[in-house]
Amino acid sequence: WHVAGAGDSQLAQELGPGVLSAAREKHIGDAARLADSLWALAPVSSLEAPRIDALVMAGRAEEGRTFGESLLSSREPGRADVPVLIALARLHYGFHEDHATAMSCIERAYSSLGDAPVPIELLEIEAQAHFRANRVEEAIRAAKSAGHRIGTDDPEEIDRWLALRGIWAQAVHQQGDIHAAIELLDERNARCLIE
Repeated sequence: WHVAGAGDSQLAQELGPGVLSAAREKHIGDAARLADSLWALAPVSSLEAPRIDALVMAGRAEEGRTFGESLLSSREPGRADVPVLIALARLHYGFHEDHATAMSCIERAYSSLGDAPVPIELLEIEAQAHFRANRVEEAIRAAKSAGHRIGTDDPEEIDRWLALRGIWAQAVHQQGDIHAAIELLDERNARCLIE
């Protein structure tokens, strides 16, 4: 709240996304109110997706959807809009259970990337959306595309990579191969892949 209370739009722009992430972990309702305050102070692209996520987590999903869609309706989506599209995809498959709209957001995110590398968050959301829609082959393909080795020390990236392994294992198990699913999750196999 100190960032919002300072009334400094530059500070809100630079620190806002991290502050919102930390706030969501502590108190969801406060995170949504903070997201609203930061957005009023500094309506910048780095706060768009975190605001959608905070609104959804606080039970204000319809407001989050309306906000995200209003952002995209006023411009042709580009690379900078990929986080907004990911947040909207997460909202549609998670809250509304609208897999078709979630996949539409995911496809728009891929189109918006151009030749930029695919963020692991997009692979994770795609794998989750396919799995929840019972498209296990597509879920496995998306999870596999993250690769077998993670090339970062960033805890959030590692968490996403491990989540992809979990989705992959669940999909393989759903296909009836419990041994392969367990092997994907085996601690020794996973440890050698991140070291």
